[in-house]
Amino acid sequence: DITLDLKGFSIISAIEDAVFTNNGTLKITDTSEGTTGKISGSYNKTIYNKQGATLELNAGAITRKLSKDNVVYNEGTLNVAGANISQPENKGYAIYNTETATLNITSGQITRGEKTIYNIGNVNIIDGTIGNDIENTGSGNLKIENMTCTGKITNSENASINMAGGTIQSIGYAIRNTSTN
Repeated sequence: DITLDLKGFSIISAIEDAVFTNNGTLKITDTSEGTTGKISGSYNKTIYNKQGATLELNAGAITRKLSKDNVVYNEGTLNVAGANISQPENKGYAIYNTETATLNITSGQITRGEKTIYNIGNVNIIDGTIGNDIENTGSGNLKIENMTCTGKITNSENASINMAGGTIQSIGYAIRNTSTN
């Protein structure tokens, strides 16, 4: 188990690989006043959370400078509780959640990207702000208790959505369902 406290500092990488590849349990937090710490990748995914691994993003900003890939690529369990994850341009995803993955969001802000969240696994949003579209596809399960989303939700293939509360502010449709479920 590793805990990384950014303490207001930044980790900025110019390599074409992930800044962090997690195979175990990694907790990233920022105890600085104003939580100004940041992790920024350049080309590839900033954080790669492998199958069976657990990643907790409790504070700080996670971003990527260039629009080549996803900010967080999740194959394991990803818990977001206060972190701000952003994709600076309109390409790639802020979070790509694979079929083996579970994403739990209890607070924080996830913004931009071609689709802010791309899900074919399990996503549970208890609370948080999603700043663009969510695509739930394949056999993805999307459960929303409360959130503010300033984009669209697309549900397709065999995916399912269970929404108990929240706000979707979108131009055009708010939820498009073409799923067979």
